[in-house]
Amino acid sequence: MNHSFRTFTKQLLRLCILFVILIGLHKSAAAFAINQTIYTSENPQNGCVQPTPKAGAFTIYDYRMRLWVDWTGYEAGTYYRYEWYNPSGDSVFSYQNKRNNDSDGCSWGSITPQKLWENGSGEWTVKFYYDNVLYFTGTFLFEDPGDFEYLSYQPESFEPGNGILIAVHSASYNPVDYYHLCKPMADSNGVMLLVPYFSEADWLGYNKLFTETIRADTQLIKMIDTIVMETGADSTTLYLYGHSSGGQFVHRYLFAHPENVHRALMSAPGWWTFPREDWLFPFGIGYTEVVPDEIEFDLDAINAVQKKVIVGEFDTLWPANLEFARFQGIDRQQKAAHWVNRMSLYSFENSLEHSVRYEIISNVGHHNMGTAAFAQIEAFLFDDYPAPDVLGSIQINEDMDTTTSLTVDLFIQCQAAEGCGQIAIDTIIIGDDYENYFDIEWDGLAGEIQTASIPYTFENNSEEVKFISCRIKDSNGNTSDISGDVIIYQETTAVENKQTDTDFIFRNYPNPFQQTTQFRYDLPKSALVSLSVYNLSGQLVETIINIEQPDGKHTINWNVGDLDSGMYFYQLTVNQKVVARRKMILLK
Repeated sequence: MNHSFRTFTKQLLRLCILFVILIGLHKSAAAFAINQTIYTSENPQNGCVQPTPKAGAFTIYDYRMRLWVDWTGYEAGTYYRYEWYNPSGDSVFSYQNKRNNDSDGCSWGSITPQKLWENGSGEWTVKFYYDNVLYFTGTFLFEDPGDFEYLSYQPESFEPGNGILIAVHSASYNPVDYYHLCKPMADSNGVMLLVPYFSEADWLGYNKLFTETIRADTQLIKMIDTIVMETGADSTTLYLYGHSSGGQFVHRYLFAHPENVHRALMSAPGWWTFPREDWLFPFGIGYTEVVPDEIEFDLDAINAVQKKVIVGEFDTLWPANLEFARFQGIDRQQKAAHWVNRMSLYSFENSLEHSVRYEIISNVGHHNMGTAAFAQIEAFLFDDYPAPDVLGSIQINEDMDTTTSLTVDLFIQCQAAEGCGQIAIDTIIIGDDYENYFDIEWDGLAGEIQTASIPYTFENNSEEVKFISCRIKDSNGNTSDISGDVIIYQETTAVENKQTDTDFIFRNYPNPFQQTTQFRYDLPKSALVSLSVYNLSGQLVETIINIEQPDGKHTINWNVGDLDSGMYFYQLTVNQKVVARRKMILLK
């Protein structure tokens, strides 16, 4: 009897506690109420000022679709949520937040026109939840923009003869985002805004500028001609900006058509076209069949254009789809510094003005660079942008037939008219295995170029790509890094033969290559030689030769046939012992 009573009492107590909790939750939810909702495209204002309602359907030219909610009874710490559903009923975007204080006030939830455009025109639905309870459901219209090749904007401050700001979208194919990002720049600088749209369906590979099937450069030129005809803008004063794949397009357009580019800013491209004739386009300026006959790649003209590269501080992850360009560096920061260095080196070697800058943007990764670096982008494109006091570049002098040693040549120049005081080479860093401090110091006179050569021998061959950087120090003790370069480490081992200690001279040329390449090696004595190619998974692709060969130099030509682009290993076996294994890159 007592046991049954105690059990009943416990159950009743639990029910009472649960009832009190439910009553409290009910009172909390009941205390919250929505007074008014408004659809608007205006930006939020302080003090819960009631916005102007949107008249008619939303379009891609509206900066945002916003739902303004005026409420009472909000309790601190309670989550509220906006959800948007496309005309097909799919949930495509959600925003959730909470506040630290009780309030009678308002909230704004918004969705970008890019997101609306990507998910279909027609009647959209937006819902508002408070504490996971649905409080509002409404609908609005998004207008179909139809097919378009570009977006343009003519600000009130524009006058005929002013230039054109061209913003090129990334591989997210998001021209609407770039239109709204760059519209304030056009307003404040009185230039036309042109945002080309290279659709994935029609312009796949636009970032390469031209392929076997497309000419994205001439497509942009057609757009520019239309803008000039309609507005009187100056087609010889182009301000180019692009992020990621858009940055690839921008610098390749500069390489192909430097004559009309005033300034160009490239934000975090995944890979580059280098000013190297021994690298085939699009990795260098070596001509291939895809390069149109009229394109010259005039490096002097390219150098004359002011250029800047920006990369996020945390943009160091390397996606697998960019592995084919690893030989340029192992992440976007290294690749950018490598490219900047090669452009600077061309300036030094040809006694030309330095025209390229490089900046790491703090506290940002690969995404949201446009908003995070908006001030830097606008300042470079439209304001006076003086060169830093000290510029430098690195040149690697290495014996192409060995991978054990090299010499790093440094070129450092004082740019300041009043001189740079005492300048010192502070540190040289090569990969993970070499860091050394130097006591090389000189008076930084205006225009003076200082050179130094640093010998280097590999101590740790575990890294396949080694990045070189140089740190300099001024008379006040401030240090700064000059742009770096990249060594591609090719693994090699010596023949295990008591009669010789000679390392095998073994390489392929060109590398990277397109359809054919040559393997070259030198045998110290006659031997059974096997030359094989493997893919990244270690699977045998082809045994090119497996024959007896006499001593001396040998050259083997290889045509890849229909082999896919990518990185491959080639291996030399002598008398059934592997003596060398290296990497090569096939580009098609």
